[in-house]
Amino acid sequence: MSEKSAQPEQELAPLAKISKKVNGSIQSAFYGLGLVVGTHPKKVIAAALLLVALTGAGFMAFEEEIDGEKLFTPQDSPAFGNREYVEDTYGFDDLYAWVYIQQRI
Repeated sequence: MSEKSAQPEQELAPLAKISKKVNGSIQSAFYGLGLVVGTHPKKVIAAALLLVALTGAGFMAFEEEIDGEKLFTPQDSPAFGNREYVEDTYGFDDLYAWVYIQQRI
């Protein structure tokens, strides 16, 4: 045997001890999870479907916000009041620009 394999566990570096404990904890947690799934598969499938249904129900009330001014401007900003003043005073029309590209012959 080499000297490294003969070292007692007490001489391991502190990080190695922590790593061993974390690895053991994760391993035992997944073993327990596998044991539950293996012994009660129908209950686990029913619980998973219930979780999907409950979280999926939240998407029915989901609204997407695409207005950049609302997304990136603080809600208490004076910019909203200034925008209303500018729209009332000068009007607000969307501007469009057209670019025509033509190939040289």
